[in-house]
Amino acid sequence: MDTTLDPRWQAAVHHSRYLANLLQAHPELIPELVASWQQPLTEAMLLAALDREFSDDDAVRSALRRLRHRAMAHLVLRDLGGLAPLAEIVECMTLLADVTTNFALDYYHRQLVATYGEPLDKTGQPERLLIIGMGKLGGRELNVSSDVDYIFVYPEDGATAGPKVFRSNSRFFKPEYVDRTSEFFERYGNRAIIFARFVPIIRTVITALAGVGHMERARFFKFSAVGGVIWVSVNGLGGYWLGSVSLVRDNLEISLLLIVLISWIPIIVEGLRIRRDGKQRR
Repeated sequence: MDTTLDPRWQAAVHHSRYLANLLQAHPELIPELVASWQQPLTEAMLLAALDREFSDDDAVRSALRRLRHRAMAHLVLRDLGGLAPLAEIVECMTLLADVTTNFALDYYHRQLVATYGEPLDKTGQPERLLIIGMGKLGGRELNVSSDVDYIFVYPEDGATAGPKVFRSNSRFFKPEYVDRTSEFFERYGNRAIIFARFVPIIRTVITALAGVGHMERARFFKFSAVGGVIWVSVNGLGGYWLGSVSLVRDNLEISLLLIVLISWIPIIVEGLRIRRDGKQRR
């Protein structure tokens, strides 16, 4: 295996520490990049790397990581080599997200169906989980530093065809918990959806909790959109302003930690208020 770097990569390797470290850690990528870097990434190139059988979940995760490494190196080489315009970069990053997301969805769908049965709608017809890409992914303008935001939905309510996973009154899953969750979202759902945008971890689980609590879809989407607009505005304007403050700029790690801690304050205050209201009702 020839791992000699193409001389035309010198500028890219010099300016991108990520690329230099990646090629040093994974020299096996070099021959593949030599053969493909002068052409834009295509869906066929990405799918070819996943066209094989996988022994277990670890093998799947390893293949997806390797594909991301290869695709990122490919794009860095073309970008810093002056071969790719911005439109190509954002389209190829979006394509990478599309291919890997759909592959993972298909793989784990087959795995879960084997364990729990096919998801069925109210009429008994099979239905598939839908993944909706939001933000830059939905606009097909992901860049190399973007994260992705997803909404996971089924077309309608239903159940799997396999055996029940939980008993109706088990230790951790009780009907009363569902009733309490429904009551919470009826009383505080609007604020919870908005505040959750600002709190790590909470913003990840709030959608599932809203589903368990039977929050109306239109209401959820409306306040999720409101929270998103506020979150983007606060972060964008706040970041612009804080970036001009030398104390923040010179102590960035401490500043970020404080921001994370401060983001919990609205949730803590709201939680204490809800607890107080609960005691007053009793």
